[in-house]
Amino acid sequence: MNIFDKFLKIKSNNNTGINLVSDVPKEYSYIKPVIDYFQSKEIPISFYLGKSLINSDLIKLTKKDFLFELDALSLRFRFRKVIYRIFRRITWFFLKPFIKVPEINLIISKLMSLFFNNPLKYKTTLTITKHRYPWLLCSRNSYIITFPGSWDHYIKFFLGYYSDIYFGWSHKMNSHWREYQGCRYINLGYPYIFDYLSDINLPRISENNIKRQNQEQKRLKILYPLTTCLVYGEIIYNAELNLVKIIEQALLNLDVDFLVKARPNSTKSEIDELSRMFRLPPIAEPIKKSINSFSKEYNFQRRQLLETIDSVINFGTTFVVDSAIAQLPIMQLDMRLYKHKEILDLSSLQNKFGPLEDYLLDQKDLIYSIRDDDDIYKSVMDYYKDISNVNLNSKPYKFSKYLRESFTGTNYLHSKFRQNRLDGIFNCINSYLD
Repeated sequence: MNIFDKFLKIKSNNNTGINLVSDVPKEYSYIKPVIDYFQSKEIPISFYLGKSLINSDLIKLTKKDFLFELDALSLRFRFRKVIYRIFRRITWFFLKPFIKVPEINLIISKLMSLFFNNPLKYKTTLTITKHRYPWLLCSRNSYIITFPGSWDHYIKFFLGYYSDIYFGWSHKMNSHWREYQGCRYINLGYPYIFDYLSDINLPRISENNIKRQNQEQKRLKILYPLTTCLVYGEIIYNAELNLVKIIEQALLNLDVDFLVKARPNSTKSEIDELSRMFRLPPIAEPIKKSINSFSKEYNFQRRQLLETIDSVINFGTTFVVDSAIAQLPIMQLDMRLYKHKEILDLSSLQNKFGPLEDYLLDQKDLIYSIRDDDDIYKSVMDYYKDISNVNLNSKPYKFSKYLRESFTGTNYLHSKFRQNRLDGIFNCINSYLD
């Protein structure tokens, strides 16, 4: 520890509980099991929450807990907020050309620590990415623990504060966080966003069982989950629909039932139009402009869908991760070199979005590089042969294994694995409360 670190490190009397800073219900739902576990251990929690989260049905307080509304806190500490914005803009403007984001995050936290003490009730603060209150997390006499609100938040946001601990879902996710946002320590958390798939489809892991199931059913069910909707713009959306039509044509003479799944935030009119173009699975998409959290009913429908299909063809949606966790073979399309006047925008979309390249397109030997229409037809035929013959050493099966291990840190998501990770989270955080 250098002199500057010693200067900022001040002992705290507020060790006996934890703060939680969270703004968005959807993201909070992914950390809620951790909070429930702390409450079951009778650890006091001071909640600092956004209005929409307070008004949701996600928050349960015990007699030891406290609740504060974040917007009210913003008014009370508006001077601190103004100073934070000044530091943030100055460091970004003058230092970004010379140093990386992790160093900028650390400098912002150090600068704020020179002038401001921890405004929260306890020393240890848990937060989940994607909220509007980073200025609360930059002060001396505090210990900041960050959980991911989504797999791609490591690159989506300039965090603006420095974490003492980051709990990623896997070693790969932790490595990306340290590179793009920075933290003192990394540890392994649990991907509660995928918890609805725990203990799923264990028979699929057995090759003999897969072959037996394929012999019992005459046609393979292949799903294409849409990556886009009209929210992305009409040009991009129509480009993907054109791609789906080509894939459907390539599968036309094969013994296949081809299904197309809409994005969860598609409008009713979009879903109605899709139903006239393709066969849709029997799943009621939550038709809302903003999804706070997926309901148990919707997750149950998604699990049922993944238990009844045989494989997935994917362009860029993270529903492919759900599919991999469900042990399904996957055809991942690499359209970055594809040239087609009606699909060119999709090619540029894959080229521009970093997380796709870091995860979905990272393993070139396991994905299907598509340069023209002929490549689609040839690749679809090779893919169909591999899943029909249950070739576990083929691209679809090996890519599926790679994907679930990259996102979850395990080849099979089960309840014992969840409990082990949860115990590890609790023991790590609890060590800073003693």
